[in-house]
Amino acid sequence: MKLYANIFEPAGRRIDLYLKLLNEPYQLMEQAEIEGSGSAAVDIKSLRQASVVLETPDGEHIFEAMAILNYLDEKFGQPLTKKQQQRASVLSALAEDFFRYLQLSLLHTSPYNARRLTQCQAVDLISQVFWRARLEQIAEIMDTSRFLVADHWTMTDANLFAQLECATTCFGFLIPPHLKALYDWRDRFSALPGVKPLCLPEDYFEAMVSKFGNWY
Repeated sequence: MKLYANIFEPAGRRIDLYLKLLNEPYQLMEQAEIEGSGSAAVDIKSLRQASVVLETPDGEHIFEAMAILNYLDEKFGQPLTKKQQQRASVLSALAEDFFRYLQLSLLHTSPYNARRLTQCQAVDLISQVFWRARLEQIAEIMDTSRFLVADHWTMTDANLFAQLECATTCFGFLIPPHLKALYDWRDRFSALPGVKPLCLPEDYFEAMVSKFGNWY
């Protein structure tokens, strides 16, 4: 399999993590390498515009992170009970909400995250209430469970871990210290075979500022 993605963004990192945890061989490709990916039936321009693309062993291209995760989960994942599926659905929705609200909070302090869009300085006063609430809801639902959905890791764990990891590594985000359940869960997930810390290139921040500008 080939994964065309930026692993320094949650969409790409969650799939990168999931494939590593599954121990499935794949090639991580840069977007610039799409030209040589091969299938004449797929529009190269469409591939380049997608944030993440998975090329399957039979040459099929799957677009968008959740579609790719669902494909991998159906093919390689462990089956879940109906109750676990419902729990996964709720937690996944809360995790997506958390990151969207966090991005709004970061827009004023991380100019390259805003992609040069001008934002109101007070946006964090509103959005931080919501991202904190989502994390607290996740921690409350999880309680003392070993992982988010079951007694083993699932794609829901990979999804939330990727979002928190990208937020902390790329934007200096700190999980609120009172959410001990989340810290404990993160430590358990980090210790799984195949999970290695996300390491930014030395010139990562310089490259982002060069591409999108600096507000200071």
